[in-house]
Amino acid sequence: DTSACTKCLEEALALCKQSLISSSEAECLMNIADIHCRQGDIVQAKAHYQRACKLCKEQLDSMGEARALCGLSETDLSLGDSYAAIDELLESLAIRKKVGDRKGEAECLRRLSHAYTLVGKLSTARKVTEQARQLAMENGIALDDAKADMLLAKIDMEAGDLDSAIEGLQRARDMYAKTVMLGNNKVFIDPHMLGQCLGELGNVFMLASKFDRSHEVYEQAEQLLEAAEEIDEISNLRCRMGLLASVRKDGSTKPSAEMFEHGLQKIAQSLQAFEKIGSRKGIARCILYTGIVLCRKGEQQKGMQKLRLALDIFKELSDKRSMAETFLEMGVLSSSSPQGVVYLEQSLMLRREASDLAGEAKCLRSLADLHSYLGNSRASIKCWQDCLSLKKELQDNAAIKQCLEHLCALYIQLEDYSRVSDYISQLRDIAHSQRDHDSEAQALLLLGKCNFNLGSTSGAEENFKLALRICQENSSSEQLLVREAECHDKLAQLYLDQGRTKESQVELEQVQRLKKKLGKDMLRGILSKVERPNSLKKLFHLKMKT
Repeated sequence: DTSACTKCLEEALALCKQSLISSSEAECLMNIADIHCRQGDIVQAKAHYQRACKLCKEQLDSMGEARALCGLSETDLSLGDSYAAIDELLESLAIRKKVGDRKGEAECLRRLSHAYTLVGKLSTARKVTEQARQLAMENGIALDDAKADMLLAKIDMEAGDLDSAIEGLQRARDMYAKTVMLGNNKVFIDPHMLGQCLGELGNVFMLASKFDRSHEVYEQAEQLLEAAEEIDEISNLRCRMGLLASVRKDGSTKPSAEMFEHGLQKIAQSLQAFEKIGSRKGIARCILYTGIVLCRKGEQQKGMQKLRLALDIFKELSDKRSMAETFLEMGVLSSSSPQGVVYLEQSLMLRREASDLAGEAKCLRSLADLHSYLGNSRASIKCWQDCLSLKKELQDNAAIKQCLEHLCALYIQLEDYSRVSDYISQLRDIAHSQRDHDSEAQALLLLGKCNFNLGSTSGAEENFKLALRICQENSSSEQLLVREAECHDKLAQLYLDQGRTKESQVELEQVQRLKKKLGKDMLRGILSKVERPNSLKKLFHLKMKT
């Protein structure tokens, strides 16, 4: 009952003012601020934390000041002032170190890791997390090791390494799942953190398109949090479960009507709980998710109305991060219309104001896809280039590769083969560093095709031969054998065009050998038509599947 709780604290605050006990007054202010944060009233929460911080400074209450600064950082993150939040946490950390509060120091480091992750400073976030882990070991707090694993999993998610994120969360889950005896019963060491960890694991499974695993883990988390009576956590979890219900367990985008209804019921449960505790931010999030599910269901008008209502509440709360998320969903769900560009650009602007690099990259990707769909190739290229720069800063190799592939495809459409060559060279470097022989061979084949289109037959031959050598040295997979056949085919066409008939025939014999080994269906769409050498320019037309 947050309203009754706030009323009690307001009465306590009045008594503290009458008795001139500043430390108790600051304590009341921070407790009231905590409730405002929980309800999503960020501006009110910040005002109370600021008053508390000022009082603690005047009374030389270092511990109280450190706590108030941590609270201020949380509000500034929501308001989009990420670097102010980092400065406040660094100040709090310095105080904790000075007074020798090692447990508080570890907590500050964990908060710093979260803040650095939000602004895309992933290497710094990792370093800070390891410092927190080391402190936890020195303090003898084993469960803090699991908290470090959860933070590192979040960093891995932002870097696009979902497998590492899953491994980290599973380690944390196993730690929290340990039990102790309480009377005659076994109980979990920390059921709250176990439920939270399972919820995060479900999120990563959903990002990895492992929808069946996500369903399974979410259901485990729901049972646990319900038993622990964690109203906030279980309500947020049910919102995500409602969203997941609009995607079938096999990843289909057309779930049944029953699944949609099940999802909407889950969100309605959350809405009822948030209304009970008076959390405006929670209410807005439920409305947002309801809108997304309705749009996916095909009820576009109703869905967009819900999204606009959620946006209005987030605006009232000055919650920039949630506003940016809502604009992004509105852009994605706008049926590929020019209005979607407007929404996505508004989301992009808010992400940049909040220094949210990962969110900015996500917006740019959606914007690039929409521009491409609308035929705005140059605008799409600019978005992919900006996204590429951000992903390089975030060290997300999988996303870097995807950006490069899209840029290649777009420049191929514009027949700008010199640009295509530049991006394919970068793709080859990534594939080589990851020992991805198939991707490296594919990149070299495309480079050879670019060389041919730019008039460099010697460059084309060199790259085709390099690709062939990689395939022959690593011919352990069927895919590399297909790629090898393609190399022989392209060399045969090149030699035929240059009048090198004998060499062309040798390459064609190799193609026939591989065709027998693999079966003709495996090479369908891969090989050229040998009997039409005059159409060589068309045969070397670049194709990319993105």
